[in-house]
Amino acid sequence: MEDAPLRAYLVDDEALAIERLRRLLTGAEGLHIAGSATDPAKALRFLNSESIDVLFLDIQMPGMNGFDLLARLDRQPFVIFTTAFDEYALQAFEVNSIDYLMKPIEPEQLARALKKLDRLRLPAQQEWQRSPDLPELLSQLSASLRGEQSSYPRRIASRVGERIGFLELN
Repeated sequence: MEDAPLRAYLVDDEALAIERLRRLLTGAEGLHIAGSATDPAKALRFLNSESIDVLFLDIQMPGMNGFDLLARLDRQPFVIFTTAFDEYALQAFEVNSIDYLMKPIEPEQLARALKKLDRLRLPAQQEWQRSPDLPELLSQLSASLRGEQSSYPRRIASRVGERIGFLELN
C-alpha cells in the first residue's frame, strides 16, 4: 500500500463479527483501524465527522441497512461489504464497492479485497465518488432493500476485467 496508512472503519451489528474482522485486519500493512460500531446511527455520526478511506460494512442491520448508511454519508469512502447474504451482491457493485465478502470471512478473501483496494487507491477521490447521482442511487438501493420498489431491475451490472459496466434494460 502507499506511504500513509489507509484509515478503516468497521460497521456490523454483530460485535463478534467486528472482533473477528479486527483480528484478521491486525497486521495488515498500510491499514489503520480508526474505529468500529455495532450501531449504524453511531457509525453515521462518526463517518460524517471523521475522514476514512475504506469502510467495511454489513448490509442487513436493524434500524438502518448498509445502503441507507452509505446514502447518508457526506463523503463516499471505498466500501468492502461484509455480509452473510449473497442476494445483495449485484446492488453492492452498483455502488462501486471494492469487494463483497461473505461471512465468515476467510483470510484469503480479505487479502484479495485488500489487494484490490491497494490497486484502486489513488491520492485523489475517484470520479464515481464525486458523482452527484451517487446519493440518489444509494437511496434507490436502500428503498429496494426495504421492498419499496418494483422487484424488476432497471439495469444490470457486468464485470469485464477490473471494470464494471451497466446495461440499461429499458
